[in-house]
Amino acid sequence: MYNCVTMQEQAERLGGPRQNGAIRQRDRFPPEAVHEARLGGAVTNLGGTAVMSDTIDPKLRARCQFRARIVKAIAHPVRLLILEELLRSGSRCVCEIAELVGLDMSTASRHLAQMKEAGILTDERKGAMTFYRIRTPCVLQFLECIDRVAQEGLEKQLDLLR
Repeated sequence: MYNCVTMQEQAERLGGPRQNGAIRQRDRFPPEAVHEARLGGAVTNLGGTAVMSDTIDPKLRARCQFRARIVKAIAHPVRLLILEELLRSGSRCVCEIAELVGLDMSTASRHLAQMKEAGILTDERKGAMTFYRIRTPCVLQFLECIDRVAQEGLEKQLDLLR
């Protein structure tokens, strides 16, 4: 059984203002909190912080949170372009990557730093230049899996149109 929290319970726990037992319109929780509370599953959101049910194994919870951090680190079209290029070329300096994706170097560096922090990329300094490469080549298999999921989804949509 899940330990889900209703919006009313969230208001009570957080001391949220109520009017006739309901949260006033101007004091509502952020949209993501409302969305998570409506899911009615193992994850609820208390004021922007996701909380998983106590019945989930702590090791599984930690593994899922770590996976989510990694997936989030590549969940941007520019970062996916960077990954594709690094898979193709092996290694690139920040200036080459910035030019390739059409960004200034500071923005490209932030994208690269996010992926490095998540453990997807590694870097190497050569003089004043920093070169990035993919730390774990199995990222390619993950991207191919995403492509297969997308293809199957498109095929289902085409079948509906026929």
